Amino acid sequence: MVAEAGFIGVDIGGTNLRGALVLPHTGIVSRFRHKTAVGEGQAAFLGRLYGALEQVMDEAVGQGMAVQGIGLGIPGLIGADGLIHSSVNLSPLEGINLASLVQQRFGLPTAAGNDANLTALGEARAGAGNGMRSLAVITVGTGLGSGLILDGRLWVGVGGFAAELGHLTVVPDGLPCPCGNQGCLEQYVSAAALSRYGGGRSPEELAQAALAGDRSAANAFADLGYWLGTGLAGLLNILNLEGVIIGGGVAESFELFEPMLLETINRRSFSQINRGVVIRKALLGDDAGLVGAALYAADRRCEG
Repeated sequence: MVAEAGFIGVDIGGTNLRGALVLPHTGIVSRFRHKTAVGEGQAAFLGRLYGALEQVMDEAVGQGMAVQGIGLGIPGLIGADGLIHSSVNLSPLEGINLASLVQQRFGLPTAAGNDANLTALGEARAGAGNGMRSLAVITVGTGLGSGLILDGRLWVGVGGFAAELGHLTVVPDGLPCPCGNQGCLEQYVSAAALSRYGGGRSPEELAQAALAGDRSAANAFADLGYWLGTGLAGLLNILNLEGVIIGGGVAESFELFEPMLLETINRRSFSQINRGVVIRKALLGDDAGLVGAALYAADRRCEG
């Protein structure tokens, strides 16, 4: 009997280190979740990552499954070769090629990419974007992540750094951004931005208040929808996409900012472009990054 083959997808966040074994026809069959705790140093982090991967591989063997590759989703600027050029939340890992280290350790093909790009791949192939060939996937949470699927393929650009919509300048002399620029879209579309619009209340508090009829809370979501719509209108005018999928923690309240989002897109992009575009909420939640990382590993293995 031939062992069923799968790929491990890993999502490395600033707080949590999560991973899963993903099988083509079954989906996720085994998971792990640990604290990233990257502040303890590279060696401690690598030990935690290696141990978690070994656990999943042992479970796979025990169930008659074979692991064929590993995909790593990492926040920040990740080169096409897997080098971590910059990562605000994982700065102790900057300058290392994590994909290369994992491949050397386990002898399995390993690919690394920006976490938002891999989330886009997951939603496009197995989530809300399934069936579309050209779309953007936007993640609104602590920051603003984005990924592009063009003609059915993940688009990462020449060096692997493409689709940084969150760092599109929308206010030339606007709020400072940790990236060093001013007026980046991320400063106007994020959980922190929503809280600022709502007088310091959390996104969850604002959602409850807005649903209860609080006008100031509703206006906070409208402000977020306006800025996100402004950024997306420009993206649609450039790429004429089939759809936009919106996920992340803030997207749990999608219906609260959807009206202003659509109004702004319709006002700021060509009618011939926005008339048929599909804009909907993501489906996979936190699993999008895990599935996308596994799919990315599978794609890279096929290309190799």
